[in-house]
Amino acid sequence: MAKQYAIEEIMDVIDKHLEKLLYAQNILTPALKEAHELLSGMDENKRAEILAKFAERSQWSAPLGEQIDWAQHNQGIIDDHRSWIEEGEEL
Repeated sequence: MAKQYAIEEIMDVIDKHLEKLLYAQNILTPALKEAHELLSGMDENKRAEILAKFAERSQWSAPLGEQIDWAQHNQGIIDDHRSWIEEGEEL
């Protein structure tokens, strides 16, 4: 019974956080696309200046590239575990 209670708690946590994740992705995806389009039209110096300003304002201590790498890593883990949970595949 303890295991069933634990899995129900875990599934509730997953549900709550997936909702937040999907909301964030729906905002982040178009923002990244627009930033890419705008930054690609700038020369290297202007692009570096903009990214430096972002780093100063960011609530994270890691540079933008590291933040995106971390998000991609997490997405890979989500993809791997999703397959296993939904289809019972081995990890």
